[in-house]
Amino acid sequence: MRIRTFLFSLALAGFGFGAMAAVPPAMGYVTITCGPGIRLAANPLKVPDNRVVKRFAQASEGTEIYTLSNGKFSTNRFSSGVWTNPDQALEPGEGFLVYNRSGTQFRAIFQGEILTGNLDNTIPSGLSIKSSKVPQRGGVMSALGLRLAPFDNVYRWRSNRFDVYTFLPNGTWMPSEPDIEVGEAFFIRANQELRWTRAFTIN
Repeated sequence: MRIRTFLFSLALAGFGFGAMAAVPPAMGYVTITCGPGIRLAANPLKVPDNRVVKRFAQASEGTEIYTLSNGKFSTNRFSSGVWTNPDQALEPGEGFLVYNRSGTQFRAIFQGEILTGNLDNTIPSGLSIKSSKVPQRGGVMSALGLRLAPFDNVYRWRSNRFDVYTFLPNGTWMPSEPDIEVGEAFFIRANQELRWTRAFTIN
């Protein structure tokens, strides 16, 4: 399973009298390899067309995408070249489970704008699937800015099992702070609703 991210941006340029040229948004792309089997994935970019029919056009026969909302799973299945819900949108900050039932892998490519500024992601109470809104790897708290309450849990899928990480009252993690990959989603079990907010810039 390999995830590649390429980030690039244009620097500010000054023109007479100290005026500054407008800076176009930073762009990037992320390639997500799916299967065989299960993986938790996410779209970490503002993609012009983020529908399943576009992003997962190369899906293997029988592939299913599961999303979780209000405690209930929804299933989108690829069969005979058609998705059950082809217009399903895959938004930054959300997450989804991809189940590739075939014996061969396929890739999904997300290409678009890297979000910057003040980013906000609501974490509901109970179980949800979430992800970083930007294509960044690192500790879920120290690098990605997620602040959980004591005894909230993060669940990462590791090939054939879930690894469980618990945030403790003393500000540490048991067994350790989860290190999240670019384009990876994870389950959160929160005792109460909270907001995942961060200010993100590209230097």
